[in-house]
Amino acid sequence: MAHSQQETGLSKKSSGIHLQQVFALLLLSMIILHGLSAYVILASKLKNVTMMAKASVLNEAGDDLFQAVKNYGFERGRTNLVLHHEGDPAEMSGHRIFILEKREQGDKALFDALTLLESDNADDFGKPIRNIRERMDKISVLREDATREMDSPSVQRDMDFPPVLFSAVTGLIGSIEELLVVMSNSIRYTDSGVSHYFSIKHKVLSLRNTAGPEMSILLSNMLSGTRLKPELSEKILELQVVTNHTFKELEYLVTPLEGTEVHSAFSEMRSQYRVYETIRDDIYESGMKGLSYSMSYNSFLDLGVNTLNTIADFMDTVAFQAEGYVDASQIKIRQDIIKQMLLLLGAFILFLIIFLYISRKFILPVQTVTARLLDLGKGESSLTVPYIDRSDEIGELAKAVELFNNTVKERDKSIRQLETVSAERADLIENLQNALEEVKTLKGIIPICSYCKSIRNDQGYYEQLESYISSHSDMDFSHTICPDCLEKYYPDLGKDQK
Repeated sequence: MAHSQQETGLSKKSSGIHLQQVFALLLLSMIILHGLSAYVILASKLKNVTMMAKASVLNEAGDDLFQAVKNYGFERGRTNLVLHHEGDPAEMSGHRIFILEKREQGDKALFDALTLLESDNADDFGKPIRNIRERMDKISVLREDATREMDSPSVQRDMDFPPVLFSAVTGLIGSIEELLVVMSNSIRYTDSGVSHYFSIKHKVLSLRNTAGPEMSILLSNMLSGTRLKPELSEKILELQVVTNHTFKELEYLVTPLEGTEVHSAFSEMRSQYRVYETIRDDIYESGMKGLSYSMSYNSFLDLGVNTLNTIADFMDTVAFQAEGYVDASQIKIRQDIIKQMLLLLGAFILFLIIFLYISRKFILPVQTVTARLLDLGKGESSLTVPYIDRSDEIGELAKAVELFNNTVKERDKSIRQLETVSAERADLIENLQNALEEVKTLKGIIPICSYCKSIRNDQGYYEQLESYISSHSDMDFSHTICPDCLEKYYPDLGKDQK
């Protein structure tokens, strides 16, 4: 009864959760926790990929928009010059070719930018894009009028037209700047580095949009040969204030990039603009007073174009470095994702190796030794206990099981010896009992004749002593003669023997 209960208890224990399962659950929990941590990191990296991809699109579209504004600025300024030229229109043929080139370049850059934005971010920039397209439709009509006006002699031109065209192109540039402002706000939430470069380009665009009109006004006045009008003088002063403020903002934005090509390009642009400022102030003073200019129109035009080109070069440098930053950031993010995935895979493999190692070196031996112990508990003593030669805790456990096994074997041997002794004792007892029964057969008062020595049996008949004893026992008689009887009955024979 007790042995069956013990076996039942052992079977209940063996049907529970094993050590290997516990360890597997522990490792699985660690893998899940590590996986969740890696998932958070990967999700963040993937989000960065998405944000950087968006920043890349906005940066590329922004560069196209900056190029469009730059070219439209050149178109605006040169068109204004040609329309105010009072000489032979043939003298302005080179300028008209320049205008057409810049117009074509500006339109292409604007088309590329809007196409890119509409394909990826149409919902974010729909309103400013529609505004730009509406203005482009109006300017297309004005450009046809401008071409006709530039080909006409100065006396046949409508002098109210140049301000209309100038205002329309300025409005187009303004609508593009509005789109750039919206893009700047969107980029701000994608990547700080891209946002920083975008802010620099935006300020360069502002600089281009103040320096260009200022040059255009002064060049147009030089061509007219008249004194600078007060309203134009006021406009120039306003533009100069904005230009100076923009330079200060640019210097603040470029300072953290010291040692880069952007910083060097800014220094070069600032130096070139200071040269221009000195000549510009002299031209401005001469125009205000109606004096002759210290520099010819073509020389001042070349100086202005060179200055604007320096601004454009600085813009290109910023755009190039921004593009490099975006590419490098995307590569780094991808590398981080690959690294994180490799780390996750490595951690999983490491956990698996640890699990297999511990299972093989510890859990499996413990299970094997435990199984031997359970078998011993079930009565199977003829077993071989492994891992006895190990010098760790498992070896000690195996030795303890082996000791228990030897104890069980000694117990079984003692039990078998006791069983043998018990069997022999039972046989002895049985023999004694049989002998006792035989003894009891001859026990009691036997009626015997006092003369002939015949014994009366249970039926009342007398029978010889030999016959009676033989019938009541397993004894047989062999007849002989004692010395006394020999002497008594065979005296002669007795005397011879003496």
